Amino acid sequence: MLFSKPLPNELAVGHLYRIWVLNEYGGSDHYNQSLVFSRATKMLRPAGCAHPWTAKHTHAILAYFSGLSETEYRTRHTLLALTKHWRSISDQTPVKETKVPVYSFANFYSESTSASYPFKFCQYCREQDLLAYGMSYWHREHHLPGVDICPIHEVALCQVSWRQAYTTPNPATLEGEQLDEALMQANMHPILSRYRALVLRATNEATHIQYGNAHKHLLERLVKLGLYKKNPSHHCIYTYLKNDLPKYIYTHTPSIWLDRHFSPDYRELTTPTAQVDKFNYHMELNQIEFLGNIKPPLLLLMLAAIFDSTEDIYKLLFTSNPPNGDHATKLA
Repeated sequence: MLFSKPLPNELAVGHLYRIWVLNEYGGSDHYNQSLVFSRATKMLRPAGCAHPWTAKHTHAILAYFSGLSETEYRTRHTLLALTKHWRSISDQTPVKETKVPVYSFANFYSESTSASYPFKFCQYCREQDLLAYGMSYWHREHHLPGVDICPIHEVALCQVSWRQAYTTPNPATLEGEQLDEALMQANMHPILSRYRALVLRATNEATHIQYGNAHKHLLERLVKLGLYKKNPSHHCIYTYLKNDLPKYIYTHTPSIWLDRHFSPDYRELTTPTAQVDKFNYHMELNQIEFLGNIKPPLLLLMLAAIFDSTEDIYKLLFTSNPPNGDHATKLA
C-alpha cells in the first residue's frame, strides 16, 4: 500500500482522496472505499491499538500512518470545530464516523448555492504549494463556511464539484468556477470580515474554544441592544420572547452573500411560521437562548454582527492557555 502523510492544514477528505488515488481504488462510494482501505491495511495494525480497525474509523487509521494521534488529526485537518460535533475533536475514546461526520463540511444551509461546489482553492496558494511541495492540495482554510475569499491572500476562491475533487486530489491543473466580483466585495463587509477572522481562528484553535462563554455574552449583548426581550401578551396574561436578531442579520449583511450561503427565501422568514421548518438556520436564529440549537458558524456570525471589535470577541471565545485534562469533558 502507498501512503502519503497530510500536508500542512490539508483538508482531511482531500487527504483521504489522495490515498485512494495513490492506491488506485476505483469507484466513488465513500464507505466501500474506506472498507477496501481498512482491509488492505489490517495486517499493519499495531499491537494494543485502542480503536477498531474498520471503515468506520478510517480517520484514526490515517492518523496512525501519519504519526499523529486521533485528536491531533481531527484538530489539524477536519472542520469538526465548526459543527455540532465540535466536542468530539478532543474525545479520548474511539470516534465512529457513522456518528461523527469527520469528513463533512460545515455549510450554513445544505442546499445553498455554495454547497453545490464545496471544494475551493486559491490560485496564489496553489502556486506556493507547487514551489514548496511540487504539488497542490485542498487547504482546510479554503473550506470555511461562508468564506468566499482566501483568508491569506484575500482573493476570490475558485470552486469545483465533488467529482472533480475526488478524481483530482492534486488540483494543480484545475480551472474551477470564478466568483462574481460583487460577491468578493461583499466578503470585505465589516461583519463578514470579523466573521472570517473568527471562523479561521476557531478552526485553527479548536481545543481552546469556549462556545458556551461566548453564547452567554451574546445573549447579554442582545438584551442590552434591545434585540432580545420579553414582551407581554395582548391581554398581559403571559410574556413571550421577541428575538429581532434574524431581522438584524438579514438587514445588515450583504444580500448577495446571504443569497449564496442561505436559502433564497430567507427574506420571507422574519417571523416564525410553519414554513420555517424547511430552513434550519432560521430556526436556530430564533432559538438562540439554547446553545445546543445553534451551529457554530451561526453563533460566530451572530457575534460578528453585534460586536464591533474582533479582539473583544476573541476574549469571549477562546481560553488564553491550553486547558488541562480532557478538554471535551470540560466543555461539556
